[in-house]
Amino acid sequence: AHGIYEYVPYNIDLTSGNTFVLNDIFTQNSNYEQVINDKIKSQIKTLNKEQGLPEDSTQLYAFNKIKNNQKFYIKDDSIVIFFDLYEIAPYVAGVPEFIIKKELINTLLIPKYKEIIFYSSKATTV
Repeated sequence: AHGIYEYVPYNIDLTSGNTFVLNDIFTQNSNYEQVINDKIKSQIKTLNKEQGLPEDSTQLYAFNKIKNNQKFYIKDDSIVIFFDLYEIAPYVAGVPEFIIKKELINTLLIPKYKEIIFYSSKATTV
């Protein structure tokens, strides 16, 4: 009935030329996954309420947790977690995106990436 598309993020450290994934930017043994999962669940509750659904409804969004290879990009002072079409929601929801502000994760980041991501323009997403 309609086409399908996929966004592929390329997060590049311009100081080294290396790409990085979500797991690379957080300190070892940090609870970043739980922090991000909780924030996404909170945002889904708000989206559900806006649609007139119960807060805990899975009718529109069926999210459990982020994946090890979770897609994300950097925008301003935030990390945006996103999901492919149909991954956690029907087509009508489009590509679900959830903004994780730096204040929430700042203390969990590896210092090198904290500086690269939030305090300079040395990182880019293509």
